[in-house]
Amino acid sequence: MQSLFEKEILAARKPKAKPAESEARAQFRTTFKHALSGCLQKGFLLEECFGLIWEETLEEISLPEKEQRTLYEELLVWVKTRMKLE
Repeated sequence: MQSLFEKEILAARKPKAKPAESEARAQFRTTFKHALSGCLQKGFLLEECFGLIWEETLEEISLPEKEQRTLYEELLVWVKTRMKLE
C-alpha cells in the first residue's frame, strides 16, 4: 500500500492534460483578428497587413512553433473566407 507521500510524488510526476486550446493561443487569435480587421477598415491591402500584424502579435504573445503553424493556417482560412463574403 502506498503512503500518502508516495501518492503525492506520483501525482506530481504525472503530466497534466493540456487543455484543447491554450489561453495564449485564444488571446493571439483575438488580438490578431481585431488588428487585421482594423487595418483592412482603414483601407490597407490584406497583403500589406497580414504578415506585419502576425509578427507584431507574435512579439506581444509568444506561441510554440507547433501552435504557430496551426494558428497561421487557421487564420489564413479565416481571411480567405472573410474576403469571399465581402
